[in-house]
This record gives sequence, structure tokens and C-alpha cells, in this order.
Amino acid sequence: MNIKSLSCPCNGRTDNPLDHYSSGACTRFPGLMGWICSILSEQQDDRIHRNLTITTTRLTQSCAREVVLLDTHEVEGFDWRRANSLHWGNILHADLHKHAPPGYYAEVRVPPPGKDAPIVLGLPLRGTLDCVTADLGTVIDYKSHSEKKQATTVKYPPGPEVVAQLSVYGMMLQRSYDVPMPRLIIQHGAMVSAGGVPWYEMEVQPMTEEAILALRPFGGQYTVADRVAAYKQFSADIEAGVPLREAAKRVPLMGRTMFKGSKCLKYCFAKKLCDDLEGIAQIE
Repeated sequence: MNIKSLSCPCNGRTDNPLDHYSSGACTRFPGLMGWICSILSEQQDDRIHRNLTITTTRLTQSCAREVVLLDTHEVEGFDWRRANSLHWGNILHADLHKHAPPGYYAEVRVPPPGKDAPIVLGLPLRGTLDCVTADLGTVIDYKSHSEKKQATTVKYPPGPEVVAQLSVYGMMLQRSYDVPMPRLIIQHGAMVSAGGVPWYEMEVQPMTEEAILALRPFGGQYTVADRVAAYKQFSADIEAGVPLREAAKRVPLMGRTMFKGSKCLKYCFAKKLCDDLEGIAQIE
């Protein structure tokens, strides 16, 4: 992500310079300097989610409009608070990767060096698997939660978006390494009170490609198949010389109906870019 300016609650502006916090300009400090800088660095240095590299998450959980904007524009008004929970999870993943037990492969890159990206759901996909057993027979995906959410997930099966994501990981491993479809395990973890359930695992049955393509992530209007089509069309438009702004505007605004309409408001890193594209005035 190429971050150009910051959003901050101290002044409600989205054009704050990148040194807004370190310079002392911020008058209502919203977090620890080290934490803010860590989030900004992680997002700025992300080398996986850029250049229209399609990952499992981008197919099963993202808004296609957000993806193309983040990959082709400088991000104005980046609000690091939107990445707060995500950053906790990323730190947890990094620690688990570092301390993976013997007999496990951690942070497995697909495809492996020298191989083409496997075709899954009609697109070449790349990504990183959290954990794979030595025999490549089991894929383990880590999910972090709040204590409240952990209590809920213990009682109920994982949502179809999570199962779809893990199913795609299994297909990617299968096709990149020419192995049978692996078992799929989700490890749920949370920071809980003493006596709580800090971790538990759940095995899920893989979904078919047809079922994944028909999925409408998080109750949205658009299917995974619609995302595949949108990414292909955007690339075709760019190759045909369609101006970038017009090509981006042609990509359906899929987040508008996700999470009961809250995807755009709470979870989108490209909100200002998208608002500008839609002609929505910013309130400062």
C-alpha cells in the first residue's frame, strides 16, 4: 500500500502528513507511537497485496473496488485505526510462525519458487498458508478473536467465508505440489481470562469450486464469481487503454452491501479514494 496522507481524529482531516504523529502536530493522540508506526510500516511494506496480485482473501472476503484502488493509487487519508485489530492478528501469526513445532512448515508460500501460480476459481492465485504438516496432508489456518467472539465461535460452526478461504488454500497446495486435497483445520485463538478457552481447533470439510464461486461473502450482493469477473475485466480495460479512473469506476462497489452495509464505513482502507470516485464530499 502506498500511503500518501493520514486520517486523524484530532482534526478530522484526511490530508495529514505522514509525520503527523512523530512531529508533535497531533493534538489528540489516539495511540502509542510505536504501535502506530508499526501499523504504518506493515501496510506500507506489504509486498503481497499489490500489483493486482489476487489472493484468497481478495476473492472470498474483499470488495473488488477497494482492491483495484489500493493497488493502483496512492492512499490518501489512511486511518491506521481500521488496521488495529488486523495488526494484532498479524503479530500473533508472526509469533506462531517463528515458533512452529518440529514437523510443521510455517508461512508456506504458494506457489513455490520457480513454479507458476496455481489456477483456482479461474484465476492464478498466490498466498501464504499459516501452517502445513510435513507430509503436506493438513493445512492449518489461524484465526484470532476477542474474548467475546471466541465464546461465540466455540458454540457455532465457522462462517462460509472462512471455510471457502481455507478450501482455496487446500486447492492451492494440492495443485502447486501435486498432492491429494489436505485436511483443513482452523485454530481459533483469543486473549481470554484465566480459565477461559484460549485456543481450540475445528476441522472443516472443503467446499467445491462451484460452491465457492456461488458464495455471496458476508451477505453482500455480489458472488465470488462476480469478483473473478471484475478482476479480469479491470485488467482487460487497462490493457485496452481505458483511463485508470474510468476502469476503476467500472468495478462494482461490492462493499456497499457487505456486513449489512457497514463494510465501506468500518473496514475499507480505500474509502476516501472511493468516495472521491463516486463524487461523495468529505466532511472535515
